[in-house]
Amino acid sequence: MHVRGLLVLFALVLVTDAYRLRRTADDDECVTECRAFVDNFQEDTCEPFRYRVPRPALYSRCTEAYSAATAAGCSYCSATAAKLAHITDSVFHYCDQWGRGHDRGYEQACKDGYLTSTNHVKRFLKTSQYEPVQDDRVDSRPKDESNNPRRNTDDDDMVESAESIVQRHLNEARREAINDFEHRDRHDYRGL
Repeated sequence: MHVRGLLVLFALVLVTDAYRLRRTADDDECVTECRAFVDNFQEDTCEPFRYRVPRPALYSRCTEAYSAATAAGCSYCSATAAKLAHITDSVFHYCDQWGRGHDRGYEQACKDGYLTSTNHVKRFLKTSQYEPVQDDRVDSRPKDESNNPRRNTDDDDMVESAESIVQRHLNEARREAINDFEHRDRHDYRGL
């Protein structure tokens, strides 16, 4: 009986390892196919920035953001469905570096490249044969929702996201600084 239990345990470990190896191979294949698919659209996305002033910089911002979003997005091949819903969340954090102290076009080129790439990644993942990993917290039992209070979704329209609040304040500060700079007296040196 003891030997039989060990054999069952050994077989279970082998099956688990085989599944993990197959899943890793599938993930690597998915990432490769995802990058190949998404890279086809980079030139169309960033081409308009190639000839805009400042000339090489805007194109570079777009291609850098596109490549970063492709790498980050294609890693979602093995992500849960819940994580896949947040694929575009990091555009604000990635492109924020080009929003302060730079020409307005830098941030726009970054956002265009990043968001277009993540949209193509989403399209690939939705149409591909690869299934996202099931969420560990999700079980197959039906849930009793009668005990859970319903959330009032009418109030959600009135709530402003933290990112939009920060962006609004940044835009206000930027406008104020530009206004102060334009209306300053060039010959007034009292503040120096």
